[in-house]
Amino acid sequence: MNDDNQLPPSNTSTLRDMPKARTLNVPDLAPSTRSQVPPLITPSSSIPLRNEDIRLCTIYRADPTDTFGIELNHHRREQFHSLSIIPGRDNERSNAELAGVKTEDRLIEINGQNIQNLIHEQVTSRIRAIKHPDPLEVLVADVPTFEYYKQQQKLIHRGLPNVKIMPANRPMHPASPAASSNRSRLTA
Repeated sequence: MNDDNQLPPSNTSTLRDMPKARTLNVPDLAPSTRSQVPPLITPSSSIPLRNEDIRLCTIYRADPTDTFGIELNHHRREQFHSLSIIPGRDNERSNAELAGVKTEDRLIEINGQNIQNLIHEQVTSRIRAIKHPDPLEVLVADVPTFEYYKQQQKLIHRGLPNVKIMPANRPMHPASPAASSNRSRLTA
């Protein structure tokens, strides 16, 4: 299905891998002041990140035809996966958005398994293997948090004390048939 000439649209690394236009080399005629000016910014590695945003989000689908409401993006060069929110049914908020996922979140785990060293096809397969009514549980981090942990060479995982456990987008168990019929009588 995937030949060398056509990459999946969710693989955003294709934009970054495009060749750049060549320009002529022009020497810099201005005298170099780089060594004379001290750096104004201290390395961020010494500054702790105060608002770490790591979330454990549980996404349920209403039925087998429903979607999780995410698009998986693979960034080959930087070696990470990110998520984008796509609209839900009738252009409503998607299941993922209701569960706490945000566009550009970095994907860390799927259903308790770290995916950061997996190739794109393996991550895609893990998501597609989840069938209704089973949930998709994702551990995600926002961009600043992901970059901070990467720079500090620290591992993001669900056992960290600062992981926010987000409420699921739907109840864990569907309502009983009796409860459903009572509800329809009340709303009718």
